[in-house]
Amino acid sequence: MFLSIVGVVVILGQKVEAGYNCSKDLASTDAMRAVFLDTHNDLRRNIAFGKQENKIGFLGPARNMYELTWDCEMERKAQQAISNCVSEAVPGSFGQNNIAMSGGSLPDEIFASIAMSNWVNTVKFFGMNSPSNKYDGMLCQFANMAHSKATKLGCAYKKCGESFLVTCLYDKVSPEEHFSGTLPDTIMWERGEACKKDDDCNTYFGSTCSNGLCKIGGFSTNSTGSDKDNGSDSDSDKGNNSSKPLVSPSKASCKNDNGMSDAARQKFLDMHNQFRSLVAKGQAKDKLGGNAPKAARMKKMIYDCSIEATAMKHAKRCKFGHSPKEERAELGENVYTITALNMNKTNVAEMASKKWFGELEMYGVGQKNYFDLALVNRPKTQIGHYTQMVWQDSYKLGCYVEWCPTQTLAVCQYNPKGNMLKSYIYETGNPCTKDADCNCNCKCSVVEGLCIVQ
Repeated sequence: MFLSIVGVVVILGQKVEAGYNCSKDLASTDAMRAVFLDTHNDLRRNIAFGKQENKIGFLGPARNMYELTWDCEMERKAQQAISNCVSEAVPGSFGQNNIAMSGGSLPDEIFASIAMSNWVNTVKFFGMNSPSNKYDGMLCQFANMAHSKATKLGCAYKKCGESFLVTCLYDKVSPEEHFSGTLPDTIMWERGEACKKDDDCNTYFGSTCSNGLCKIGGFSTNSTGSDKDNGSDSDSDKGNNSSKPLVSPSKASCKNDNGMSDAARQKFLDMHNQFRSLVAKGQAKDKLGGNAPKAARMKKMIYDCSIEATAMKHAKRCKFGHSPKEERAELGENVYTITALNMNKTNVAEMASKKWFGELEMYGVGQKNYFDLALVNRPKTQIGHYTQMVWQDSYKLGCYVEWCPTQTLAVCQYNPKGNMLKSYIYETGNPCTKDADCNCNCKCSVVEGLCIVQ
């Protein structure tokens, strides 16, 4: 790859933030980690404020641009990828940037900065012209660096004779192409102003704002698919008054060693409750106009390992579609597939949840908030995954992700089942502010607007 040193400025001996805490067997130093991390976040902040140079003019501004944090395990994977002095693709749901350079005995910090400058310079050379900031294959390395939803970074470098290799890994990016990490038509960042206050950051629940960049809150992870069933899975069958704010950290853990990690379970549970909270507070955008109506008694979900067992039974068939209803008489179900193989299960949990909930913004339900055949049978429309996710009385959840020969398949099941025809999806009204508002044996989580079943 062409090596350019024009316009590269490196401040040696720069301030190193404490807290990397990476294992000493990793080759990098905290000083080098700071070079990689600071350069990436400076780029992202420049985009957020509309100050990043494009081929013509400037990029940005951008809303919901997230600050990257360092991930030591991703650094380890990057180090392993170049251990043999070639840049190998890292399996899993990572974006990956690689570069090999030659240029004598420059300091490591200079080489690393030149590598990142080459990646950034692709946008200066080719230009980014999409008004909606859609990914362009010519900008794959820049796109990885600038992807607004990425929150973690891990880079490694290695001197091999006269060559210097650099590999950086990024989370939250589709794995269809390991070296580009992004799919055609992916939006690299949202148009809008850089955050000024915490409420401006809403890609991940509980996020905060710091100097124009959002910092991830309670839904971080350690590391688009297709969904072609009709999604409806419909069925024609039909306390204490404490008003203290309450956020109950529902835990998702099962003792069985069945290939499903607690991290993936927790991600499914957290994402469901995050989206239910958005609906309850009237903050979920509806395609048919405005936001979905507020929910008066939306229940907070808990994780159920026995439900997971039935979801696992269906997932292991590796056939995309709903399971026979006789196998889950009292359970609702959502399914999701992506053609990428052996994906990180925690990332699949997030992708599936977002895909299902995204039906509200893509197709809409409307203010009537009523589940009937008129809603379900609209042409070229899927809505049943969303409605099951936010069905008020479905508060027990169990999910499984299976690595199949031709796909990665996710199944979630719900109890009590939702999507009952001729029924309201949830009771509308202002979310609870005290336990009595829930009208059940529940505690009110005022902050979330959810009712916690006791």
